[in-house]
Parts: sequence; structure tokens; C-alpha cells
Amino acid sequence: MTYCTIDLVKKFAQQSYDKWETTFANNAEYEAFISTILIPKADEFIDNEVGHDFNQHLEQTEYLDGNGKFEISPKHLPILSVSKLYTNDDYMGKGTWTLESADDYVVYDEKIMFEDGFKKGWKNIKLIYSYGYASVPEIVKTVSAQIVINLLRYMIAMKMTSPFITRPGTFGNVELAVPEFEAFPLILRRQLDPFRHVRFETG
Repeated sequence: MTYCTIDLVKKFAQQSYDKWETTFANNAEYEAFISTILIPKADEFIDNEVGHDFNQHLEQTEYLDGNGKFEISPKHLPILSVSKLYTNDDYMGKGTWTLESADDYVVYDEKIMFEDGFKKGWKNIKLIYSYGYASVPEIVKTVSAQIVINLLRYMIAMKMTSPFITRPGTFGNVELAVPEFEAFPLILRRQLDPFRHVRFETG
């Protein structure tokens, strides 16, 4: 799932394919370039910036270390739902797995609260849950579209036919020719601050 659409890019950019002179033969080529080249690159910038994607991940299995507390945090956020919670009677997770009743735990503040507490151990908690985003947040769509527009404008200004180049001696490695600060400036990065998932563990 891409984070923005061609229509959103064109709405913000207000530039048609003929702005590129002979680069694109028609509007179809122009839209294909945006959807297959520029939008994926913009989404990659965003994922790298916040450390996760904005897709929906359903029924994922994760093994966690018991921490001796009544709450535990999975690796991925935000939590959409918890399907099953298992605990193991061996601290190394090599014993018998017990499926815990859904009445005994609850998801609160992106943590799983378990009334019996999580015994300390290594991979002795098994969680089956869904996480991510049912739909891409509006601000993420906007940031993605703006990155695409920045790439387009830079290419037009520099009379480039592609935002990528293959430098001599790099054995075919393709690099972004547009400076990252031009495509993804600080003002756009700050718009993504609410989606930076940082964990602080307390003893």
C-alpha cells in the first residue's frame, strides 16, 4: 500500500506532463513515472525516518521475554488487536504453553496488562496480534505527496530526466541524484514526530 496517490500529487504540484517538454510522451507515462518511481521512494524516506511502515500487519506471532511485571510491550506498534496470549511454564520457553483467557488481560496504552503477571524468562511469552495502521494517516499522505513534488521540482529545475543516477565505478549501484535535504527537508520530518515509537524501560 502506497501512502499517497497520483491525484494527490497532481493536486498539490499543479504540473502536467508537458512541463517536462520531451521527457514524457503523454500523461500516462507521466503518471506511471510518479506511481512506480517517485511515490515508492517517498514512502521509503518516511519509513526510514520513523523506523516502521504504515501498513496493517494481521495475526503476527511474536515471542517476548517475561519481565516479572504485570505489563509487557510488543515490538511493533500501534497494537490493533490481540488474538491470543500464551505463557510458558519454563523460564526458557521450553515447557508447556498455556493459552490465557482473554478475560485475564487487556490492551492499555500500547501495553498488554496481564492480571497474573509475566514471569521472568527468555521467550516464554507468545503473542499473536495485529498491529500497524488500518489506513494511512492523513499527514503521512501529505508528507509523501510533498516529497514527490520536491523531487519533481528539483528535476525540472536541474533539467533531469530521472531522480536517480548510476555513478561510474559503483558496479551498477543506483543512487538518488536529488539531495535528500531538498527532497525531505526538516520541516517535513517534524510532521512525522507523533509516529516515532520510542520505548523507555524502567527497572
